[in-house]
Amino acid sequence: MNFNKNILTPFAALLGAALLPTGAFASSVETRTVAVQTEIDADEVLEMTDIIYEAVLANAAAKTLDANKDWFRVLYREAHTKPVTRNISSNAESRYLDLENGDRIELEIPTKDVTVQVQKIDFEMGTGPAPKVENAFVAKNLILADS
Repeated sequence: MNFNKNILTPFAALLGAALLPTGAFASSVETRTVAVQTEIDADEVLEMTDIIYEAVLANAAAKTLDANKDWFRVLYREAHTKPVTRNISSNAESRYLDLENGDRIELEIPTKDVTVQVQKIDFEMGTGPAPKVENAFVAKNLILADS
């Protein structure tokens, strides 16, 4: 019977651990999302991608500090760059001309083609020492002193 006891003891320990609440071993971590969108020149995509990512990280750091947390870790990152046609005119009514008979016609409006990049990250935040992984950041280290 001693043989069965040696097999059942580790099994019972694993079963007991599996029945504990899932938060029993988890730290207090929250997950958030930040996105930054900006217009860029098509020939600057590579340089701007790094600059926009730094802006996303700064936004994540600000949200982390606002939540009274110390660090954040990027869980997911995506970046999309696409051409978009924009209306140059800032007056929405400039698109239409109202005629005396009550009809309204749409006018040709000046547009320009631009490249827009959107970067998004999902991140988790925590307190205490930051995890020792490449995609973890101490929030206060990313916020400029004058901001």
